[in-house]
Amino acid sequence: MNITGSGTIEKDRRYSKTWKITFSLGEKDEKGRYKRAPKKTVHGSKADARKALDAYMAAYIAEANGNAPDSLSNYADHFHEVNKHQLKSPLSVKREALDLST
Repeated sequence: MNITGSGTIEKDRRYSKTWKITFSLGEKDEKGRYKRAPKKTVHGSKADARKALDAYMAAYIAEANGNAPDSLSNYADHFHEVNKHQLKSPLSVKREALDLST
């Protein structure tokens, strides 16, 4: 896996404070165009979109290298750890952690 560049952040024109993130996978398809990761929607500021893009790229690389969690429980814990900065309230982080522990 050879990710090229630092990714793309585009403003979603339909909604305010909404961004589309993606990045190039560094390989070409049969038509000669570079493949891109699926776009994801991020709500918040552009700084939030940059953080989400970095986390998305790291998760994509980990999955491609076989470092992805091996069970649903491990995946949920990993997802919570990577994305807890997007939760606005410390109470939400604690509540989600409690939900995962049960």
